[in-house]
Amino acid sequence: MTAEQLSARMLSEMTFDYPEDRVPYHAIRDRRLNQRDRTTILRAQAYMADKPLKVLPVGSIRLGRLRAAVRTTKRRMEAAGHKLDLVVIDYLQLVDPDEPKRSLVESVSAVSRGVKAMAMDEQVAVIALAQLSRAVEQRQDKRPVLSDLRESGQIEQDADAVVGLYRHEYYVEQEEPDGADADKHASWEARLERCRGIIEFLVRKRRNGPTGIARGRFFGPYQAVRSL
Repeated sequence: MTAEQLSARMLSEMTFDYPEDRVPYHAIRDRRLNQRDRTTILRAQAYMADKPLKVLPVGSIRLGRLRAAVRTTKRRMEAAGHKLDLVVIDYLQLVDPDEPKRSLVESVSAVSRGVKAMAMDEQVAVIALAQLSRAVEQRQDKRPVLSDLRESGQIEQDADAVVGLYRHEYYVEQEEPDGADADKHASWEARLERCRGIIEFLVRKRRNGPTGIARGRFFGPYQAVRSL
């Protein structure tokens, strides 16, 4: 996503904790804001502008350039009295190795090792989003497992923690029956209501702690996630 798209999502999320001033993402995206919305968004923008946050909007990037960007950002933040604590990569398969590899698996493996080394060398935490394989769509239980990490088991080996996201609501919505059968539709609505807004965080690997499942609530119109 572009920096503008990411910013719009962040601004909407920042308004969520103020019920009377909430501004849904689609209103920001489509520029359908009333005066009150504009005031709220300007206030959120001012708040965000004061934060030590940098977005590098590129479609793809070589590993060497990523490391250089992290080092440069780290130095600039330190000069401004801040500390670089976190790097987020969206997403890992869009990072290219510095030298061409024979296969996609080798490329992703090289990038995974390079990102791990960067995290250790620069002393920063890295959250790297990763694509899943299509195998998850072919199972009855679509909760992601470690083997679903696309292209490389190296990601699993390098990561200190692997967390999968799952919303059962998404799949139940796609199973809506024909409205002609009232009983089936009522049963479907009951199933949907039980899982509405629930998001699961599936901790499939944790090098220094236990694995398990945590649940939160997802508010799609505001791109917000909160604890239950």
